[in-house]
Amino acid sequence: LGAWVPLDEVPDVYEGVISIFRDYGYRRLRTRARLKFLVADWGVEKFRQILEDEYLERKLLDGPAPDQPVARWRDHV
Repeated sequence: LGAWVPLDEVPDVYEGVISIFRDYGYRRLRTRARLKFLVADWGVEKFRQILEDEYLERKLLDGPAPDQPVARWRDHV
């Protein structure tokens, strides 16, 4: 989406994204019942616009997340 979400806004944005899928998502065909198909059909710009206007009622911050410091341990095991 080309947006950066501060940590304190993550729950609101998450709720908005799942609400978009609840309200607009493809539910008839189980093989197409995925958010990725909705985003592919709408396009990223429309998805972000609906999220900002109808669900968040504010604009998202533009740009990628800031660089994170390199963690000492990157192994998941």
